[in-house]
Amino acid sequence: MKHVSFRIIALCILLPPICYGFTVRGLEYYLARKYTRDVEQVCVGDTARLLRGGIRLKDAIRANIDRYLQHQRLLSWGVKATVWVTTGHRIVLYPAPVDETGPPLISNEAPEIASENYSLLHDGLTATVDVKVEFGHLLPNAILGAYIFFALLSIYGVYRTGIQKTKQEEARINEKIERLLRQEQDFSERLESLKEERERVSAERDRLEKTLEAEKRKAGSNEAGLFDEIVELDEQLTRNLRLQEQQQAEIKSLYDKINGFEKELKTHAPKGREIDILAKRFGALYKNISVHEHAVGGFAGLTEEMKLRGEEIIHRLNEAPDHVPIKRKVFSPKGREAVWEVLFSYNGRLYFRRSRDKRIEVIAVGTKNTQTRDLEFIDRISKKP
Repeated sequence: MKHVSFRIIALCILLPPICYGFTVRGLEYYLARKYTRDVEQVCVGDTARLLRGGIRLKDAIRANIDRYLQHQRLLSWGVKATVWVTTGHRIVLYPAPVDETGPPLISNEAPEIASENYSLLHDGLTATVDVKVEFGHLLPNAILGAYIFFALLSIYGVYRTGIQKTKQEEARINEKIERLLRQEQDFSERLESLKEERERVSAERDRLEKTLEAEKRKAGSNEAGLFDEIVELDEQLTRNLRLQEQQQAEIKSLYDKINGFEKELKTHAPKGREIDILAKRFGALYKNISVHEHAVGGFAGLTEEMKLRGEEIIHRLNEAPDHVPIKRKVFSPKGREAVWEVLFSYNGRLYFRRSRDKRIEVIAVGTKNTQTRDLEFIDRISKKP
């Protein structure tokens, strides 16, 4: 019982009688309903004969029910059925009293019998069947035996499952042992290899120690010459540092002069010349677009950082105008050309339009402070003829 738990054994012992009890009660309930329906259908039999007075109603009911019960095989397997047939006035028609048992009587007083039968049928008939499955007979024993068989089969299945799990566990343990044995063998081989490696390293260490001693002796003989060479190198380094400081001072002086010249050129350079230079520069770099003179002048008034951002937008208009993020349309096409506004560097504003040949023209570049003046200029030049 190593592979079967106590709970399973307890369930297999307790469940068969419990299931047997529920099955017997259910079978009794089912058979009682079935027999009741069947008895209600067969108990009366031929009503025409009854109404003619050919046989008493109670005799016909007894004959029909006895015949029906004789054909029920379960009644011989341990099922006991008790049948009652009564009228609406509680007159028991089945089972017949002891003194009335025997073969059905046929009387010559047919009118009286017919009247009696009609009266009983008019009162209504009620059939009741009480079914009991008696212990110790074939059917209940078969039910109990089936549950015991399934309980034993369940225990056997659990036992077999436990055996299979145990075998699988033993197989895993054996596999793990084999793996550990292989690892042990690998470790032993590695240990031997490490021992050989240690011997080789030890021999190499001895050789290096001997070489080191020889180098120490050689270094001792050259130490005096090395100190003289170090002193000479130190003096040469000092001279080089002094010369480098002089060169740095000359370079700084030259940078100061260059910056002064640049400031002087910027101070005296005319504004118009800067615009001309920008216009030529835009014309040479950006062949796919045109830049209006007003836009060049506005661009010249920007700070250096905003010029970089603004020229980036001009470059994108020249290369890929469809990818330029447009903020809004400044003027509606109704009576005026469509002019588009693009933001750059947060405060910068650029305005462009497309000519009839789809060529882009940058007509104004400025900041938020020059926006009003730029829009007035755009308003003047954007009117269609």
